[in-house]
Amino acid sequence: YFEITLRRGVIGLPKTTRDIVKCLGLHTRYQVVWRLVGPRSAGQILKVKELVNVRLT
Repeated sequence: YFEITLRRGVIGLPKTTRDIVKCLGLHTRYQVVWRLVGPRSAGQILKVKELVNVRLT
């Protein structure tokens, strides 16, 4: 699993970036979600890599 933590807020960012964060299941800062390792999750994480911390568990 990817352990994804939202480190920065999305206020003032483009709508596409906000939508990607929402699709990952993140809503508030420092929220943690777990996603299965796969190409879809990896691609979404790469699009918002400046906003999140990721650990492989």
